[in-house]
Amino acid sequence: MTHLLRRLLALSPRAWLALTLLAGAAGGLQLAAQAPAASSVPALTLAQVLHALDAAAPVIHSLTAHADVADFTALVNDTSRSSGVFNFKRTASGPMYALDLTVPADARRRLVYRDQTAWVYTPSAHQVVKYSFAKQQSLVDQYLLLGIGGTGADLERSFRVTLDGPATLNGVATVKLTLTPRQPSSQITHIDLWYDTTLWVAVQQQIWQPGGDYHLVHYTQVQRNPRLGDDPFSTHFDNATVVEPQG
Repeated sequence: MTHLLRRLLALSPRAWLALTLLAGAAGGLQLAAQAPAASSVPALTLAQVLHALDAAAPVIHSLTAHADVADFTALVNDTSRSSGVFNFKRTASGPMYALDLTVPADARRRLVYRDQTAWVYTPSAHQVVKYSFAKQQSLVDQYLLLGIGGTGADLERSFRVTLDGPATLNGVATVKLTLTPRQPSSQITHIDLWYDTTLWVAVQQQIWQPGGDYHLVHYTQVQRNPRLGDDPFSTHFDNATVVEPQG
């Protein structure tokens, strides 16, 4: 797992999952991580939350959302921020995932995952870095697709899951889970997920690394099962040189 995570994390300055997940842009964006507030959401047990995820997973076919990304480096007490649009679609041949980070404009970046391959496009460099994950698909599913259509059983298979309770996040009723990898990792200490208790997708993900660094993605304007074509997941990049790292 360490080798795969190193490759995934190398796609951004801090973490990529998720994510979730490409940040890599410094700039004066005035976007803050959303701090959970006290919640009036009825308390759920861990078993109830995992059951709800099991029930929701088969009916989550696609997602779209606005994504705010923050990467914190503890050593220099610095946070880089970026934002853009996230799209996800489940197909018969596998999941498709796209994150277009368009703010700040001078550090635009685009990530597409489909067909067991990831493309990271940096327009300013006219370059696409292409990564094959054909032999590591299960771990890609475990981390990249975390919080978007996975079952409770999937979580428990890969992580020790702790229920931290209900919280209201930017006006949305959520429940927070903390995940600790069952297989020790030098890259990730734990992951915090805030699940919308109506949609049962994670509207915030915070990936913690040793030393206090973290990668955080907050989703707003989330739409579950929108009608998405293949255009958001296109791997056509204008005037770009494709680089394929070896090893």
